[in-house]
Amino acid sequence: MKHYITIIVLLCSVSSFSQILGEMQWEEVPTSVLPDNSFSGKGLLIVESRIPNLMFKSTNPIKKGAVYTKKDEPGVWYVKLEAGVNLIDIMAEGYLTLPDIRHNFKSRQAWKIKVTAKQLLGAYGGFDHNHAEIRLNYQSTSPEESIYGGLDGKVMLLDFSKGFITFRPSSGSHNIRLNINGRLWEKTY
Repeated sequence: MKHYITIIVLLCSVSSFSQILGEMQWEEVPTSVLPDNSFSGKGLLIVESRIPNLMFKSTNPIKKGAVYTKKDEPGVWYVKLEAGVNLIDIMAEGYLTLPDIRHNFKSRQAWKIKVTAKQLLGAYGGFDHNHAEIRLNYQSTSPEESIYGGLDGKVMLLDFSKGFITFRPSSGSHNIRLNINGRLWEKTY
């Protein structure tokens, strides 16, 4: 019996320390930086980001001291890479790895990218467990019955063929209104 209680306590404590990892995205931005002669046979990756403590990995190994920042430019990383095709992974604590950014570096060439946190907005970015679920159950009396309605004044034809419809609104007060063949139903949550 003691072993079962210990296992349950351990499982509860492990699940309480789990965290949801954010996602990163990148985009190329123009640069006017031209590396000096010390970059012979090397390219320069310039990464601009507000995400702290970025780490880099490449198919061509990154040498020690090849990643540096400048005090007068916070949020900008400079990464010296061997010329040729590089697949670069960018990592940060609390985020999923941003994998396989591919670029063919030429000798003394600079390439600048901007790395940002991906914004997850409810259903647009995937399932968000923090959003409430409102489920309306209704059994239609005939297949020709039209049900119009929606959330917060957005009216559309609703499909109750499964016997229910689900809304996942963001937090706050919301109004649901239905029109079933002239009969009105309205509820505020």
